[in-house]
Amino acid sequence: MPLTYRGPGAWGAGKGSALSAAEFDGNTWELVQLIAAAAGTQGASVSNIVKSGNQLTIYLDNGTEFGPFTLPVATFRWRGGFVGGTTYAGLDLIPVEGVGVVIVLRDHVADPTFDIAAEITDGPLYQLIFGALRLDDLADVEIATAGPADGDVLVFDAAAGLWMPGVIPGAPVASEAGAAFTPALDAAGYWLRMTNGAGCVVTLPDDGEVPFPVRTELHFEQVGGPLLFEAATGAVVTPMAGREAATDTDGAVVTAKKVAADTWRLFGALAEATA
Repeated sequence: MPLTYRGPGAWGAGKGSALSAAEFDGNTWELVQLIAAAAGTQGASVSNIVKSGNQLTIYLDNGTEFGPFTLPVATFRWRGGFVGGTTYAGLDLIPVEGVGVVIVLRDHVADPTFDIAAEITDGPLYQLIFGALRLDDLADVEIATAGPADGDVLVFDAAAGLWMPGVIPGAPVASEAGAAFTPALDAAGYWLRMTNGAGCVVTLPDDGEVPFPVRTELHFEQVGGPLLFEAATGAVVTPMAGREAATDTDGAVVTAKKVAADTWRLFGALAEATA
């Protein structure tokens, strides 16, 4: 029987997919028969088999050499996103939305809907090789809906079994030059350098205006004139005891932390309260 090759070469086009167990066994049997026939009545036997890359050479103890034979090499094929009813072959790679990248283990025609656990008589059809990054699996919906931002890194969450966005330690920095400032949602977690020479009135919003998640922190640095913190209608801003809702000197840093709905606390280099 002729040898069965997986890919193209000097022997022709090849099968074009992974060899079955029966085809592999057939190849092995054919090689054994060829070796036995070549040895003839001399009684020679195999003394060594050498594999170098995808080349296989067989040596007999009478000095006879067979080969080198070119061995089939597994070739992965990148396919587009999963489409039900498509004919897939072993070693196809398929990106599946919400799942990741899977490798096809056996030739088959795909069901209408992807199922990572799908099987046929010979065994499972797919194996996950790269898990998907699913932002909606993050614990905090507010962060997830905003998506990863500049400066984010990927951190592996062992409990979830997923790679997730994780922020590099330290607050990102931005500058604001206006005389009045109301932070937008994307300012959460920022170190804001307030550079207006005459100072700035910072209005901390209520939930109806800007729905900052509870636990949000905003860091304000006085680079120009003094900063005065006010509450929007419907919000409450409370400084540390004995302090005003204003910075006390150039270079002062004040943090506004949202501790409950519509409720902000101020701490840091705040001016002392006047009698």
